[in-house]
Amino acid sequence: TDMIFDGQPKFIDGHCINLTKNAKVLEETEKGFPLVAEIPIGEGKLVLLNKCVYPANPDVKPVYEKLIIKLSDKAHENDIANIICGEDVQFTRYMQDDGSMHIYLTPVDWYNSPESDRYATLRVGADLYDLKLRFGEITKIVIKDGVAVWTKDTDFEVLSASPVKVQGEGETTVYIAKDGKIFENEIKIGKEPIKIIG
Repeated sequence: TDMIFDGQPKFIDGHCINLTKNAKVLEETEKGFPLVAEIPIGEGKLVLLNKCVYPANPDVKPVYEKLIIKLSDKAHENDIANIICGEDVQFTRYMQDDGSMHIYLTPVDWYNSPESDRYATLRVGADLYDLKLRFGEITKIVIKDGVAVWTKDTDFEVLSASPVKVQGEGETTVYIAKDGKIFENEIKIGKEPIKIIG
């Protein structure tokens, strides 16, 4: 607590009024109390929401949500790729030894009709690509060297984006996103289970 407070914490209206002198106040309440503060600790920093209530409290829930999104965006702004989505889509990102990123997206909106498409946005560098996702299907995207690749059907898997390698059997559409545009490639894979595009 010595790194967060200047002495014993003192509270007024549920806010600590004596944060450490190292604290950088990012947001204040209407009464001028520090609401959000950034405190350096070692080589990192602590972001403190300075309010003595449960995070789901209607008074602070919007502040928490805004803060988490802002911190997450800042932490990932230099990543080669990221996903922008709402609560109806979840995703996981994995960095590979070859420098590529694999992203798995899953629509999780159980409360609406499964026939409806779900949407997310893929960011690769500064380029944004709109994605249409089918409920109940995992979409795998592989990104490397500014190129993102995914397939229409889940029976196929993208193995690499540079060069584009797809594994599967039958026919599908391969989407290749580059320089702000999405290119569609209709492919057919026969006896050889891997196809190289381009």
